[in-house]
Amino acid sequence: MSLSRYLELYKSVSRHWCVGLTFDFVIGLKKPKDGLTDFLGPSGSRTTTRSGTLGPSFKTILSNRMKSTQQTLRNQLRQQIRKTRANLTALQQQQAEDSITQQALALIEARNAQHIALYVSFDGEISTEKLIKTLWAQDKHVYLPVLHPFNPNHLLFLRYLPDTPMLKNKFGIWEPKLNVQNVLPLDELDILFTPLVAFDKEGNRLGMGGGFYDRTLQNWQNASFIPVGLAHQCQQVEQLPTEAWDVPLHRILVA
Repeated sequence: MSLSRYLELYKSVSRHWCVGLTFDFVIGLKKPKDGLTDFLGPSGSRTTTRSGTLGPSFKTILSNRMKSTQQTLRNQLRQQIRKTRANLTALQQQQAEDSITQQALALIEARNAQHIALYVSFDGEISTEKLIKTLWAQDKHVYLPVLHPFNPNHLLFLRYLPDTPMLKNKFGIWEPKLNVQNVLPLDELDILFTPLVAFDKEGNRLGMGGGFYDRTLQNWQNASFIPVGLAHQCQQVEQLPTEAWDVPLHRILVA
């Protein structure tokens, strides 16, 4: 979604909630003659407050409304991209896997990486199976994310081998059976390849909405690993509607 469209929607929200106020007044540059601030509450009822600038109630309502609009935009974008990705043919998926495997292996070699975090593909994501098998053949250490059992919305990364017991988590995604002896601290990873739903040229990443990778990557600039996204070309958008907690990736490999 373009920035201009994004701003248009924001302006639309402002127009919808402001009743009889000029733009200058809305941003606090002008006062109504009677000193009253007139606006609609969430239920549609009219509320009046006496203030020379925007009253706290108005600010709260407008802020919440805009946050709600941004979240709606992000959810709509998720649905749209996931639908487009799901319509890719088997041939397109195979070609994407081949391309991503080559690009990822080149990056791993260039960085002399030994400890690599990947993921089991899900919901039309580019398959990582070929890449994982190639890394095993090269004696690289592969790790997969596991939902943290005690810390909600956080991930652990466990060593993944051909004989690792696997199970489906609550989202229906395969992950290694939890074994604390196989957990690797984040600081010992070299590269962390992440799934994503959408991305833009600035490296911003839109995930499924759970925030698992956002929390994992909060301070990656101070860590020893780099986060790298894997995506189909159809997942790129002009500019993502970002939130304060969104963390741009170091790089995104595209096929």
